[in-house]
Amino acid sequence: METKTNILDSLKGEKNPFKVPEGYFESLGPALQEVIDQKENEVKTEPFLSRFRPLLYAAASVAILVCATVTFISHNQENVEQARNQVPEEINGIQTKILYTHLEEESIIYYQVSE
Repeated sequence: METKTNILDSLKGEKNPFKVPEGYFESLGPALQEVIDQKENEVKTEPFLSRFRPLLYAAASVAILVCATVTFISHNQENVEQARNQVPEEINGIQTKILYTHLEEESIIYYQVSE
């Protein structure tokens, strides 16, 4: 059995299968610098508002929450006012019923006639 190095040597052959084009490494530096300059120009020409987009989203969210809260509170106050207006009528009705249960029949008749 042959050793591993002998097998690798036989597979390798005499020629190097990989070639680098002439002047590749000499032109690599300027080509990379050109790409870097293009990327820097793209970053500089980025729209002004795109930098503040997350801040604008946060401000819009806060504005929506404030509007929803104000609407909810005002609607809730209207319901409270309606309930306050209804309570005296209900209390008067309850008071009248309680009053009628404790009075004699003649007093009730006299009270209804007088109103």
